[in-house]
Amino acid sequence: MINKATTTTWSIKEEINGIHNMTSKGNLQFIHIFREGNNTADLLANYAELDRKNDFFTETSHLPRKIVATMKNDEEARPNFRI
Repeated sequence: MINKATTTTWSIKEEINGIHNMTSKGNLQFIHIFREGNNTADLLANYAELDRKNDFFTETSHLPRKIVATMKNDEEARPNFRI
């Protein structure tokens, strides 16, 4: 949808149009990445969805331990495999 390869569903059309407007101002490219390629973002999304919290983190030390651990693994370039 973001790359305009498929049509946008009505429920998110406004958001997709906003993304198109922002990206028209710069040279940006969107690519797909599997969940395990961005484990920290996946855990943050799950945290927000499952806990139904509207937390705003300004420091790494305020994040849940599991998320901090994945960030450390990312920084150390440790691989993350799908099992």
